[in-house]
Amino acid sequence: MMNYLERYKPDKTFEKFKVRVLNRGDKQIYTGETEGPVTRVESLLMLLSIAAHENFTIFKVDVGSAFMRTPMVDDVKHKWVKLDKLVVKVLQELEPGKYEPYLLQDGSVIVKKKKISYGYVEASHYWYKDLSDTFFSAGYNQSKKDKCAFIQKEGGNVACCATTVDDCLFVTSNDETWIQKQIEFLKVKYDDISVEMGDEIGLIGMQVKMDRFNKRVILTQPKMLKKSLLPLEWIKVLLLLHWAM
Repeated sequence: MMNYLERYKPDKTFEKFKVRVLNRGDKQIYTGETEGPVTRVESLLMLLSIAAHENFTIFKVDVGSAFMRTPMVDDVKHKWVKLDKLVVKVLQELEPGKYEPYLLQDGSVIVKKKKISYGYVEASHYWYKDLSDTFFSAGYNQSKKDKCAFIQKEGGNVACCATTVDDCLFVTSNDETWIQKQIEFLKVKYDDISVEMGDEIGLIGMQVKMDRFNKRVILTQPKMLKKSLLPLEWIKVLLLLHWAM
């Protein structure tokens, strides 16, 4: 199936259109490992507090199309997938003539997956394994309290990272060479990454702002507030009904 959405940053500004082809995990009969951990909120808050107290640099690295970079494993039994005719139509426009020999009567095509990709029940588990192995190979150690938090020390420099699926929050020493080193090992492994640097970044639906002068972190969630609070017009109606009663 295809999934389409408009993605907005935590401060409600438009970020990008997002379209994905998803495997129907709800149709899977056989499933393997499914645990897909993400860092604890306490770990994120602790790292941000450390950044404020020590005046460390913060930045976020987002790995593009993360699950589709995860190699297929034997644990995943459903390697053959049927692409519906709408998906095939898009593929035909992108690469004319390539898929015609494989078209079925209903316009669909059956393919064998080389990567786990989105929608598989096992996808988040094996993406986490691949990402954590990448951190280990770069010299990071895993936190004993949070399996999605990693730390590396070298000389007088330190780098901490907490992962939330494909987003990696880094808190590091203020050494430009050291910072670029942390970005580079992810870029070499995954190629398609984006980096959000600065004292104001978006993180799992929150807007993070570092107040360096007062050594504090300001967290806001304008999108969540907009969803949670009643529109002003409804508040007026409820007040009128209350006074009418």
